[in-house]
Amino acid sequence: MANRSFWPLPLTGPGRAVVIALMPEEPQSRSTPVHAVLCIDRETLVRSRGVLRHLLVGLVDQAIQVRVVSDDARVDTLLPGPVQAVLHPPIAWPFSRRRIERVVADLAATEPTVVHAIGGGSYRVANAIARAFDAELILQVISLADCDAVERRSGTPAACLLAASTPLAGVLIDRLRIDRDRVRLVRPGVLASSDTNCFANPDRTTTILSTSMLRRGAGVERLVEAMAILKHRDYDLLLFLMGKGARESAIRRVIRDRKLSSCVTLSRPAGNMSEAIHSADIFVLPAAPSTVSANSLHAMGAGVAIVACGEGVCDHLHDAETAIVCEDATAETIADSIERLIADPNEARRLAGAGRDYVKQHHAVSKMAEATADAYRQLALAHATFSIGE
Repeated sequence: MANRSFWPLPLTGPGRAVVIALMPEEPQSRSTPVHAVLCIDRETLVRSRGVLRHLLVGLVDQAIQVRVVSDDARVDTLLPGPVQAVLHPPIAWPFSRRRIERVVADLAATEPTVVHAIGGGSYRVANAIARAFDAELILQVISLADCDAVERRSGTPAACLLAASTPLAGVLIDRLRIDRDRVRLVRPGVLASSDTNCFANPDRTTTILSTSMLRRGAGVERLVEAMAILKHRDYDLLLFLMGKGARESAIRRVIRDRKLSSCVTLSRPAGNMSEAIHSADIFVLPAAPSTVSANSLHAMGAGVAIVACGEGVCDHLHDAETAIVCEDATAETIADSIERLIADPNEARRLAGAGRDYVKQHHAVSKMAEATADAYRQLALAHATFSIGE
């Protein structure tokens, strides 16, 4: 019988009793055939667009055969040449079963060995695909909402859970009581610039960017109030709000009431926001993030200074090291933190450069792709073991 201590992941699979395995000397060899299906829901596509594209390109480079299942046609814009998409309408009653059956039929030509759900909105369809093909199931957790979805879900046990940060891994292990050997830390990968963009042009008006959603609890009104404080202190600044949500009308009223229309602009997000991020001097997270913020990572990688109201579930926000982290989430503390950066542009550029270096070290695209591919290959080996009793 195979020695379980040899495996960082348990040998699991519905209906299989593992008796003997033929395994190569190196269990993570590229020679292990892997047919992976990635399930990506609409919300995950919006919040992690750039990271997803890097992941797909990296998996192709790792010789993983990949197909993508999504309920959003925009996923087509992320796909490298060899990757195909299977699109489906939202999986919702009363059409859920029929739509899932159609997805399974579209995938049947090449049965997957691994099904990888990225974000809680894709867990249901991924579970159905894994059950239909007796494939190994991976759940990726990017937010506290995803942890809640893991806790609520039923069906095929996940062979592996990928956590996007140390705090999220802690929630899975400590709160949800998931075995530590089933949880892997795979941080999002982003590209890092060779330049520090923060205050790179001293003749330009200081530009502040927020991509937080315009909804309750996101802190965007607080950021607008901070701009009013800074305007009262005679600072000439531009703030671009590039989120969207139900609070947009209310936030527009605050902007008008505070007479900030000339310096605060609401702009609907388009594309991957890369150009906007690279044009900013300061990026603000006006509330403690409950999701690992891909945009703050992109900003750090671009050499933009970060102001955050708490670390939340992120492990890349370190006060005075990679960002200014406000202890109290108030308009006054946000304003003071922004003023601190403006008052000492050299220190702001040092902080932005340190954040960029942190991204290079801990959030490299190659590391994300390699760690994900390694999980696939180990599960594919478990899937390929001989068994009896079926």
